Amino acid sequence: MQHPWLAGLLALLLSMAAGLSQAQIGADTAEQLMRKSGLWQQLATLGPQVRAGLQAVPGLKAEEQQRLGRSVDTAFAPDPVRASALRVLTDGLSPSLVPPLLAWFDSALGRRITALEEASAASGADPTEALREGAALLDRATPERRQLLGRIVELTQAPEAAVSMMINTALAIQQGVASVAPAMPGPSRQELKAGLEGQRASMRRAFEGVMLAAFARAYETLPDAELAAYAEFIGTPGGRHFNDVATRAVERAMVDGAQALGRSLPGAKAGANT
Repeated sequence: MQHPWLAGLLALLLSMAAGLSQAQIGADTAEQLMRKSGLWQQLATLGPQVRAGLQAVPGLKAEEQQRLGRSVDTAFAPDPVRASALRVLTDGLSPSLVPPLLAWFDSALGRRITALEEASAASGADPTEALREGAALLDRATPERRQLLGRIVELTQAPEAAVSMMINTALAIQQGVASVAPAMPGPSRQELKAGLEGQRASMRRAFEGVMLAAFARAYETLPDAELAAYAEFIGTPGGRHFNDVATRAVERAMVDGAQALGRSLPGAKAGANT
């Protein structure tokens, strides 16, 4: 004879299982959002951006520069970084918020903003020059437009996200190096983390200006009314949710790529085996 409590327990487990099955969206839906939001194309630019940054490292020989560039191209190739981000989006996006997100990205303004963000990421502009251009646009902007841009920076929490991404990427590179060359000299993970965390506040202040300039440049052709509508979308539950999950997705892609890069760095040194 079945005990009464057993039937209740089975019903509870079944309801929990049903809830868990609905807690994730399908990978195809997550990819659709990645493409519509521009994240798909933006992730493909990570490799060139990292390569440009690392090429500025002083003291590297031409041979080392070439090896380092090849390592970056492999570690941050579009397919693996997109796969890393896709897993985060699949696990993290709330199914109930997907319809309003798709509606936004399918709207005329949503498509226009996606195109602007993709173009900005793929421009290949020198970072220093791009920052100067953005700063000049800010200087010429009206108080109303500066307020709108500041609102978007605030809503996206872009400065804090950039700092966290920078710290975690540096730690991931070190972790990758240590996994293949544990005897390589340098600070311990704890020492590196403590040093970077000690600079978090100052880096965040610096990134506030950087993000304002970056957004001023990216949305230069967007009228104030449309910029205000974009800020309003970011402030909705769906907008906030997508921004949070997409930020985690990009960071995951960066960290995974950085670990792979770190594992290849000892071999990029001049005289190392190819």
